Amino acid sequence: MPKRLETWQLWHAMKNHLGESFLIKVLGRRNGRTIRLYSQDPHFTEDRCKDPLQALRIIFQELSDYGSADVVRKAIAYLKTALP
Repeated sequence: MPKRLETWQLWHAMKNHLGESFLIKVLGRRNGRTIRLYSQDPHFTEDRCKDPLQALRIIFQELSDYGSADVVRKAIAYLKTALP
């Protein structure tokens, strides 16, 4: 079974495949600094911030803990609609 990617690795891949300017446009950021922070390996930097994927996971966990796992499943189903 392949190792699960960390969120910084996902952001790094998104930045490489889509470009920093695209991510800035979609996320509504004014510059690439935040995107670069999201995509940095935490083993080699002290400047890290919680990225939107980490925040979403925390929200999903809280919803699940409070008995609203159905909302989480619906949110994941929505995200899956992006796949062919």
